Amino acid sequence: MASEFLRGSKFPDSVRIALKDIERCVPRDEGSAIPGLNHAEGNAERIADEYIFMYRVGRPLQRFSAIQELQLQEIMIDFFGNDNYAGKIKTQAFLLLFSCKGSATHYKVELLCKLVSMAIALKTKPILDYAGAWMREQHYSSPGCMKLAQHVIHDYCLLVPGATSSLQELPKISTPFTCNIITAFTHVYRLQGLKPPASLPNGLLEVITEWVSIDNSLLLYSALNAYGSNIETPLPGLISWCIYAPIQLLQKQPKIEVEELRRINQLYSKLFLGLLNSLLSTKTLFNPPKELLPRAIVKDIVDTIVTSAKLLPDAGEHDCLQVVLERLGQVLQVAMVTKTIFTDKATLKQICSSLPQNRLLQIVLN
Repeated sequence: MASEFLRGSKFPDSVRIALKDIERCVPRDEGSAIPGLNHAEGNAERIADEYIFMYRVGRPLQRFSAIQELQLQEIMIDFFGNDNYAGKIKTQAFLLLFSCKGSATHYKVELLCKLVSMAIALKTKPILDYAGAWMREQHYSSPGCMKLAQHVIHDYCLLVPGATSSLQELPKISTPFTCNIITAFTHVYRLQGLKPPASLPNGLLEVITEWVSIDNSLLLYSALNAYGSNIETPLPGLISWCIYAPIQLLQKQPKIEVEELRRINQLYSKLFLGLLNSLLSTKTLFNPPKELLPRAIVKDIVDTIVTSAKLLPDAGEHDCLQVVLERLGQVLQVAMVTKTIFTDKATLKQICSSLPQNRLLQIVLN
């Protein structure tokens, strides 16, 4: 139930009071509430809808003006961005605030995207940590996570040339957010059945490559801090990018200058080396091993290569296709050595049986 002060308040004071009321709805004791059955949780979501996002059941959604949106972001950064933030309580309050339930979900995500963009610019660690937890809860391929990833790409890779420099220190500011947003990026640019991934912006490739080159353990953060057996890291998506890149760049070749093509190829090679090192590092990090390269991902990669190979001239002999197959062989070899793929060699050999011949791949699978 909303407090008496809240019911009589107006924007922007209503937002400040509502945030405190929502925080009070979060159980203080571990295990004191049953997930999904907590009355206070439902009450917090109603407070958020009515007094922060200005949505009431049966009425049209009342959108903020640009100035009001800016005020809202400043209030949230003041509330959540305090250096002495109270860990789990503030995290849960943030998750309740941006819960993707009800009719105002689309608007909530829209405002969250703008808040995160501002938090990146201001280097506000708590907000970014909470947004990382929000992505993990929503799942990285959900519409909300995809929208957040696309918004960051738009603001920092497409809108202003050179803005990617603002992303360079992101892993130092918030490792959980950085790891999780990379995973969301890989869902934005992913293999879809037999369809190759869309071309990602060069700025995004540059900044991810730089992150991974500096610290390849960054990609393992979500696995190291996973709850339960359902683990998702950026590794499968990034591996797909690197394996398929030579074919994709060949298809784009007439539209790219030779020097730029060489530079992009070098970036993918550098990123690929970082991914192999990341997989190798798991030998000392995980006991027992964790599956980081699911069989379904390998099959998607293989199916896409087979389809694309048919469109290449002299497919079996084509240099770029051999690079693709060698990268696949290297990944499978390292994944088997580190036990980060749980699929047995016989099954992998069957999955790869439709691929063109490649010596390294044959050695790895025999």
